[in-house]
Amino acid sequence: MDRIQPSISSEDYDSFAIILKDAPEFPASYVLWSEKCLKENENEIARGKTLNKVQVHPQEFADYCRACGQDASLTMLGAFAVSKNHRDRNA
Repeated sequence: MDRIQPSISSEDYDSFAIILKDAPEFPASYVLWSEKCLKENENEIARGKTLNKVQVHPQEFADYCRACGQDASLTMLGAFAVSKNHRDRNA
C-alpha cells in the first residue's frame, strides 16, 4: 500500500502557513515541515509501504477546501493529496 505524502515546495510554504493558520499542528517553518515528513516517511517505509509524493500548490488546495465546504487542515491537505494522486493516475 502506498503512503501518499503531500509535497510542499519551500517557495510555497508561507502561502500554506497562511491557508493553514488555524491548524496548530502545522509546523512553524519549512525546515520543521521537512523534518516531520522525513520522520513519518521513514517509519512508513520501514513498515513496507511505498512512498508516493504528490506536489501540492496553495491555490489548488484552497480551491479544494472551498469546493468541499471544509476549513483548511492537515487532514484536508492529506485528503487533497490522495484525491489529486487518484485523479492524476486515472487521467
